[in-house]
Amino acid sequence: MAGAARGAVAKARAVASVTMDADSRQRLVEIVSILNKHQLLRHPSPESAKAVLEDLGPTFIKLGQMVSSHSDVFPAEYCETFASLRNETTPLPFEEIERILGETFGEGYGEVFESVDPQTLGSASIAQVHHARLTNGDEVAVKVQRPGIKPKLREDIKLLRRASEILEVSEQMGLDFDVTQFIDELERTVNEEIDFRIEAQNLSDFYRNNESRKGISSPRVYEEYSSENILVMEYIDGLSFEHLDELREQHGERQMREFGKRIVQNYLDQMLADGLFHDDPHPANMMIRGEEVVWIDLGMVGRLTRGERELLRKLFEAVAFGDAAEAKRTLLIWGHASGQIDHPRLLRDIDSMLARYAGRDIANLDLVNGINDLLDILRGQHIDMPGSFLALARGLTTLQGTVQHVNPEISVTATLERYLKRTAAEDLDPITRAEGFVADTYRAAEHAVQIPQATYDVLSELKKGELQINMQLKNIEEPVNALRRSVERMEMGIIAAGLFVGSSLLCQTNMEPRVLGIPIIGFLGFACALVLSIYLVWKLLAAERAKRKYRRNR
Repeated sequence: MAGAARGAVAKARAVASVTMDADSRQRLVEIVSILNKHQLLRHPSPESAKAVLEDLGPTFIKLGQMVSSHSDVFPAEYCETFASLRNETTPLPFEEIERILGETFGEGYGEVFESVDPQTLGSASIAQVHHARLTNGDEVAVKVQRPGIKPKLREDIKLLRRASEILEVSEQMGLDFDVTQFIDELERTVNEEIDFRIEAQNLSDFYRNNESRKGISSPRVYEEYSSENILVMEYIDGLSFEHLDELREQHGERQMREFGKRIVQNYLDQMLADGLFHDDPHPANMMIRGEEVVWIDLGMVGRLTRGERELLRKLFEAVAFGDAAEAKRTLLIWGHASGQIDHPRLLRDIDSMLARYAGRDIANLDLVNGINDLLDILRGQHIDMPGSFLALARGLTTLQGTVQHVNPEISVTATLERYLKRTAAEDLDPITRAEGFVADTYRAAEHAVQIPQATYDVLSELKKGELQINMQLKNIEEPVNALRRSVERMEMGIIAAGLFVGSSLLCQTNMEPRVLGIPIIGFLGFACALVLSIYLVWKLLAAERAKRKYRRNR
């Protein structure tokens, strides 16, 4: 494997000299030197790979974090090691931060900030955060983007794209995995993280969704002071769940269990009620302020449409009741088939997966393995799920680990079961059902009013000869090819028979010259008929052998 990797790097160097510009070649040289520094190609290991990603900077750290959420594709030991990537870097000098603030708010920036603490609250390769106080007395956290980081991130992604094309990464690594799609996801993630206006909108929406929920909150954003490169938000004075021992000392085990249950309950609300959920619910992204759980770091969130939320609810209910047919229907509606689906096998696989978990207490279900089993089934049937579904899967598996970290007795699946029962009871409420009935009736009436006009439009086009019907027939290529081959063989058989009959008639004449007592034209006709007949017999025997082989493989 190491030899193959060294060959790939050598190939990349050779092609880069022709296909890449000077900046890309310089970055490639830097990457190769870091690989050599950690001897990744000679002694590959999860730890050395992690060290390489950290040295390569923010793009590759984000790449490692994404790899860690794809345990269905990449080796488990690498996923576990990469999950600890936290992107901590040496902070910029405070003078540089003051310069950036001065360029944004004016020299001295005193009209906005009464003070800014030179010590950082956190420093990553994309930005760093400082505690500050506004002139109105509010305590805030100021997130400042590192200068020059955007061109570097985009150059890295461009280099990854070229490298994947040059090296044909999927084939080199033997992965049943679309590397181009993976890089597309990386680019989308990076573009969202380097535009703080997106995070500001996420914070605003998330705060509004949870404002009325007791014991749950998120930082309030100061949009009037935020921009693409600077984010000003409420300062959260508390401890994250990374400081578990200190939190247990302050609140006790019973309250910690309550916090864990509240986190799971709220995450289900985020997915099924709000359609806006935290994309990375690990312990560092949740804090305790007093008796309140506060979600932080909303640079990356997942969003679900109303239709997707309904599909998710149906999928959860199908799994809870062991309904493989409903689960299959829901997944096929939500996903996209990039190849031919074996529907009976898909139903059997889903039914078998549900049966493996049906005999267990729902509180003891292994959520991570269950999600990975489902993704394996979908991949085997060439069913591509949208990013929203993959973000959900990643979020739920991360949440399971976080909750186990807080209190091993808390079960995400058991909380989900109670959530579905409670919401099902709410759906049976007469007032709620009546409101739904009125809304459905209104929509049906609206559509009914549109039917006469739509019918008139179709008939008008038909009358003018402008109506066109497009039909797409799937999986028809092989039957058409088989029919074409049969027609070709029939044509050759007719030609061979014609040659034989014609040559036989010529034998009854006195035509000269002759070969073996047969007119030469008749002799040539017999020869051609014989060759065609032998060819046809050989093709028919080959087709029969192919059929028998296909039946054995089936």
